[in-house]
Amino acid sequence: MRKIYLLFIILINSLIYSQCWKAVTSGYRTSFGIKNDGTLWAWGKNEFGQLGNGTTVDSIIPIQVGNENNWAQVVAMDGSSHVLAIKTDGTLWAWGWNTWGQVGNGTNTNVYTPVQIGIDQNWKSIACYDNHSLALKTDGTLWAWGNNYHGQLGMTGGHRYFPTQVGSDNNWTVIATGLETSYAIKTNNTLWSWGDNNRSQLGNGTYGISNNPNPTQVGTDTNWKTVSSGHVRAAAIKTDGTLWQWGEKFDFPASAPYQTTPIQVGNQNNWKDLELGYLYATAIKTDGTLWSWGYGELGDGVFHSFTANPIPVNSQNTWKSISSGMYYSMGLKNDGSLWVWGSNTNGVLGDGTTVTKLYPIPIACPLSVLSTNETVFDHNFGIYPNPAKNTVSIIGNIDIINIYIYSIDGRLIKKLSSANKKLNISFLEKGIYILKVQDKKNNLYTKKLIKE
Repeated sequence: MRKIYLLFIILINSLIYSQCWKAVTSGYRTSFGIKNDGTLWAWGKNEFGQLGNGTTVDSIIPIQVGNENNWAQVVAMDGSSHVLAIKTDGTLWAWGWNTWGQVGNGTNTNVYTPVQIGIDQNWKSIACYDNHSLALKTDGTLWAWGNNYHGQLGMTGGHRYFPTQVGSDNNWTVIATGLETSYAIKTNNTLWSWGDNNRSQLGNGTYGISNNPNPTQVGTDTNWKTVSSGHVRAAAIKTDGTLWQWGEKFDFPASAPYQTTPIQVGNQNNWKDLELGYLYATAIKTDGTLWSWGYGELGDGVFHSFTANPIPVNSQNTWKSISSGMYYSMGLKNDGSLWVWGSNTNGVLGDGTTVTKLYPIPIACPLSVLSTNETVFDHNFGIYPNPAKNTVSIIGNIDIINIYIYSIDGRLIKKLSSANKKLNISFLEKGIYILKVQDKKNNLYTKKLIKE
């Protein structure tokens, strides 16, 4: 019984320790997340510098991108090796693969750390896929850059190396990108598409037309709420909660491989959010349950060669948002915990391995950098007792100048400017905290503290 109790405590602590994430996004075997403290993290494949840390070395665990704590949004897609991000001040940033100018900094060379795109401070939302990028400003205008071979930028002419406005309309509200295809919804809830249509991904009743540079309305419906694209297919949710999809079918039947116009998926009307991955889709219902369909590791414990209808990932109803990448998915729950599953090539799941996961597993919160000095991992440094009730002592030969106590989601609770190695922690509520000790050389020593 004691062993079972200890195992239960360990599992509970690991779940609490993972409750720090605000937003996540899945790229081409590269993942990104923003913590509640505003720091940006990346892990997985790094061939083109998409991790943003100045190297091309993969990482199987989350690593911090710079040391800023004002990141608001980050976006990559299943076919994307470049990354877009927006800070809380409304500035736009990008990095990674840049052969076609999709980063937007005026060059076609890869970018290994985040660079600001222009000087505007009114960027609202972002989307990118493979070789092109889209963004919305707060004034409702739509902007595009990168490769324009199939007209995916929504304009005629060649490639664009800076953000360029798409037409003159200022009533755009939702954007999405696929493989050389773009989608958007206007404030009147009409759906529009443009770019390549070789798999009927434009949804306009045709296929095989490879260059459509003008945004064209999809049907006549005026009740579209959100849209997502994965490779050469798209899906959308209407304001009535129904789910629709079109483009290349997941099972690619020889008799009719393409769906040329939006077709309803099932008959439910309680869909809330969705995202398409490379060969599959994931969606959340209004009751907080998570569903998947298509091909691959869908999160229910088995590998699917194909399933046409959405199946539940599990019985939990606490899912908040979802992101789908290249054969893997990441989901956030209402408590801020991050869960991952699917193919783990290049360590894209961030669990420290490259082993495929058939079920969702939690990813613990990494520790944010307080300064430019790296955290020192010193086995002689410790705290005792731990767990502790009223006091805790710092063990190790350290010339202390500052002691920081953080909540598990990265919030600074108390700073002590003292060399005293015995701390009074009676003021803390029961729970898990992060204790950081700074020495006279500005090195940081970190330990997890459990308050009883």
